[in-house]
Amino acid sequence: MSDREAPHDERSATLPNALIHRLMAVPAGRSLMTRLAHSPVIPAVSGVDALEGFLDSPTESCLLGGLSVIALQRALTQLIAADIHPLVNLDSLSGLSRDRAGLDWLQAMGVTGLVTTRLSLLQSAPHYGFLAIQTLVLGGASLVDSALESAHAGLALVAPAPVLGRLDPAALPKLQPFLASGFVRNVDDVDDALAHGAIGVTSSARGLWGYERERS
Repeated sequence: MSDREAPHDERSATLPNALIHRLMAVPAGRSLMTRLAHSPVIPAVSGVDALEGFLDSPTESCLLGGLSVIALQRALTQLIAADIHPLVNLDSLSGLSRDRAGLDWLQAMGVTGLVTTRLSLLQSAPHYGFLAIQTLVLGGASLVDSALESAHAGLALVAPAPVLGRLDPAALPKLQPFLASGFVRNVDDVDDALAHGAIGVTSSARGLWGYERERS
């Protein structure tokens, strides 16, 4: 199913209307929400070695990082051919310009979303049809408000995931909608992040890549 065909899914009904609008502002956001409703684990593929065997995994999306621009081009070509929707961590790439030319290239290669801490890139991403995902590294509850003051994306990537359980419950809605990342190693970690309000997680643990939510 293409991004333009992705239907509105039941998971979005748990988010306030303003947050739904922000996430659904681009087709890639609607498509991602649809996939996360049933398969909440986004494989985090970092480095050339991690790419081996990835195409055989039961997933429709992934987060790429730790690659040179040459390796990234090869990986994107393979992923698009396999109908896998690639998100790219811009902050961990080497050899790619962080400017209009770089964004033009990523768009032409079929990238659906960008993950970064750089506000200028987050602000530019929607103009290219990208889902903008802002990395927020939280060291504790006191950093939530300061992190949100700089938020400029439709979706946050909150790290590390275990910090969610140490935050004031009242702070969690301020982060939504968000993905959790870092130290997501097993099913319990996934379930814990989802229980704390994450709409999905990223993980390099291959055993989680086929994880699906229980359906009632």
